[in-house]
Amino acid sequence: MGWGRLRHLIVAVAALATSCGPPEQPVQPPPNDQLIEPRVASAEIPISAPVQMTLAELQRIIEADSIRQLARFADAQPGFRSNLGDDNTFRHWDLMRRTGFNPTAQLQAVLEEPYGTGKINGVTWYYWPYLAAYSSGRISTERITPVERADIVRLIGVTGLASLDGTKTYPGVRTAISEDGTWHYFLHEPE
Repeated sequence: MGWGRLRHLIVAVAALATSCGPPEQPVQPPPNDQLIEPRVASAEIPISAPVQMTLAELQRIIEADSIRQLARFADAQPGFRSNLGDDNTFRHWDLMRRTGFNPTAQLQAVLEEPYGTGKINGVTWYYWPYLAAYSSGRISTERITPVERADIVRLIGVTGLASLDGTKTYPGVRTAISEDGTWHYFLHEPE
């Protein structure tokens, strides 16, 4: 069992031990055997075949550690968004890498997190980490569970936790792919 799975198991067991009943929604792996093993946290919707193909391509690029290939793949996606890199994704991500934010490593880390789902115009979107699927009303310090609080602190720190009430979206590194396999965004700070 890898450290990531063990860590989530420990958090889940701790949440069960401190609650009076079962968790709101069970954490179960979806039925697939991709190199990246997405895990579901906030929904029980399995990953579609087109999304699995996109994840496999992203994994190939991550393993090559190629910013150029990552930027080429992102630029081929209709309407793809990234922070500050919309006019030249490669140049932006290359600069980010040179200043300490390695896009391929960060994407790998975020895709190893449990995913969540949501619907936009009737289309299912998959979000990593699952917290990025929460609406502005759900992503507040008053409405999150102890497990979600622990995940937020682990992912974006205590400062990030404190910023939740002033934001409309999850403020950490996040990405989303819709059910047709389109990679929509890879963001590393609030929009």
